[in-house]
Amino acid sequence: METNHNIYSTFAATAERHPDKTAVYYLGTRFTYRKLKNLSECFAAALSDNGIKAGQKVMLYIPNSIHWVVSWLGVQKIGAVAVPITPIYTPHDISYIANDSEAEAIICADTNFGYVTSVLAETGLKKVIVSKMADLLPWWKRFFGFLFDVVPKGKIALDQNTYSFRALLSRYRVPSAPLPANDRKGDSIAEI
Repeated sequence: METNHNIYSTFAATAERHPDKTAVYYLGTRFTYRKLKNLSECFAAALSDNGIKAGQKVMLYIPNSIHWVVSWLGVQKIGAVAVPITPIYTPHDISYIANDSEAEAIICADTNFGYVTSVLAETGLKKVIVSKMADLLPWWKRFFGFLFDVVPKGKIALDQNTYSFRALLSRYRVPSAPLPANDRKGDSIAEI
C-alpha cells in the first residue's frame, strides 16, 4: 500500500502527536504545535479563498519569524510552491525573482511594502499579503511595543489585491469551506 506523504501531512501528523509541545518561540511567546497548525490552516484557507491554488508560486519576503513559519506551512497545506527570499532584497531583486519564478502572490513585511508596490506593474504578482512584526503577539506585547515605539513598522495601503496578514487570520479563524485536498506527492516541488 502506497501512502502519499508531503511536507504538510508530515507536519500535521507531528502536530497531532504532540499538540501541546512547543513548536516555535517568537519574541518570548510560545506557539504550540496545535496553535501553529491552526494558524497555518487558517492562512491556507485565506490563500485558497483568494485564488491561490496548488502549484502556484508564492513569494515569502519576510524575516525569519512566526509569520514566516505560518505562511510557509499555509502555502504547503494547499500544495502551492513557496519562493522564500531574504528581506534585504531590493526592488530590482524582487522584480527579477518574481518574474523568473512566475510568482503570483507575495507575503511581505510592512517594512518592505514600498519595495513590493514599486515593482507590481512589472511583475506577475497579483496578490500582496502584508504582515506586521507584532501581528501574532499577545495584545499587551503589541500595545507596549507600539507605545514605546520598539516595533519596526512601515506604511501600507490595503486595496482589493492587498491584504492584512492579521485580518486574514481573523477572518478565516474558522474556514468557510473545506480546503481542497492537497494531493501533491512528496516529490512535488514545495519550494524554489
